[in-house]
Amino acid sequence: LDEARTQGSPVALAEPVARLWERTQAEEGAESDFTSVVKPMERAAGVTIGPV
Repeated sequence: LDEARTQGSPVALAEPVARLWERTQAEEGAESDFTSVVKPMERAAGVTIGPV
């Protein structure tokens, strides 16, 4: 993201996605893949989208 900012590229969507990915890795572990990003959102909302 720093390089994109340096180049003047828009990063409006990339920043919250990066924060979500960092949170997911912190809560679910470094071995998490992209399918795990829903888990922190599920916990915050108090719901489960798929099988547990």
